[in-house]
Amino acid sequence: MSDILKRIDSAARSFISDKSRSEKYVKNEKYIKWGNFFEDRYESEAEFSENTDYELATIFLKGSKHSLNFKFPFSHCYQIMDRRIFSIFCQTSHLNKLDKDYPIYRIENSSLIEYIIHSSGGLLEKNELEHYRVVSSNLIFDIILCQGEEIQVNIEEVEDSELGEYRK
Repeated sequence: MSDILKRIDSAARSFISDKSRSEKYVKNEKYIKWGNFFEDRYESEAEFSENTDYELATIFLKGSKHSLNFKFPFSHCYQIMDRRIFSIFCQTSHLNKLDKDYPIYRIENSSLIEYIIHSSGGLLEKNELEHYRVVSSNLIFDIILCQGEEIQVNIEEVEDSELGEYRK
């Protein structure tokens, strides 16, 4: 493990000192496969909005057979985390329950939405927000959208030459 990952691991272990607290954090969350996508071993990249340097616009997933592009409207909140770091911070078995080859889930009873509502001082309500998690082999994306906002999806078949270029 690299030095930076060792330091993050140490910080995470001191922050989440007992497993029961981290299990409690997500125990009520329910993960529902969203859409009807091909299972594949996806790697991901993110692109930010043309308008700003911080607004998430598109997530690109490239697998061995298919590529997926998820284009998001304005989101209230998003986080992008390296999958290994995510596993350290969340030290729970819930990530293992997700099908690592399925790309996107909608999360009910989201602890992240609860946190946002608490942080906003009640300006937002739970039923106004939706939580999506994009899962890939290298990154985990959590995106909070207003309820009913549309995610545009583009699916393409991957050619062998494209896959080689992507992994360089």
